[in-house]
Amino acid sequence: QNKNGLIFTLIHEYAHLLTLNADQVPPDIAVYKHPEDQNLYNKKVAACAAYFPGEGCSKPNSYINTFYNRFWVDIADEWQKVDAFSSADDQNRYYEKLYAFYKAHRDQFVDDYAVTNTSEDMAETFAYFILSPKPAGNSIKEQKLTFFYDYPELIQLRAQILENVCALNP
Repeated sequence: QNKNGLIFTLIHEYAHLLTLNADQVPPDIAVYKHPEDQNLYNKKVAACAAYFPGEGCSKPNSYINTFYNRFWVDIADEWQKVDAFSSADDQNRYYEKLYAFYKAHRDQFVDDYAVTNTSEDMAETFAYFILSPKPAGNSIKEQKLTFFYDYPELIQLRAQILENVCALNP
């Protein structure tokens, strides 16, 4: 019954398809076939000259690599310390640390879920980009929203999505 929530979620998930598809992030077959091999994963990350979101090494001009370099490089080390708790037995501690990270950087994220990782930040921000007016300010959060306006194809996609959402929900 929550139509707005469903629309937001569909746009968020579409953002993952848009930013993590094989044209943007070619999948690393070895990592895919051996997800438990942390040494292999670490080697692949180290060998990647661009951002490695987990699926493979992103292309240098990919949306996610550009987003990471513009918005995550300065906070990546601090975030890594938080993310180290993600595989701990006590998930409550991880979520507490993640929320504390959000509170410390609230001006950089559209919501508290966006701090999960770069991919989730990009997907959440993309959904806000689609569904919100263009911001006029210059905070990092607003810069993330205007990031998508740097790409004419995403401006066109935004218009198409909004047109269809409005047509289905008069």
